[in-house]
Amino acid sequence: MIIRLSHKNDISGIISLWSESFGDSEEEIMFFIKNKYIPENTLVAELNGEIASVLFLLDGKMCIKGVDYPSSARILRRVNQGNLCTIFLL
Repeated sequence: MIIRLSHKNDISGIISLWSESFGDSEEEIMFFIKNKYIPENTLVAELNGEIASVLFLLDGKMCIKGVDYPSSARILRRVNQGNLCTIFLL
């Protein structure tokens, strides 16, 4: 498995993985890609030449007990012929 920064050529693989994981339409995914995707803030893991996982480092915040914490991330990954969708807030 190779983990690297994403580049624009990964978009079709990201769309495929996202669609399989969440069932969203290409239009919905492209809205995210156009508005939030920054290749320099996105990591992809390749397995056998295919994108097996994506980590989006998003500019966001979460609030825990009244305290705001910066940053959030969304991870998509394929596991054993299936998909596992995980949203982590960091």
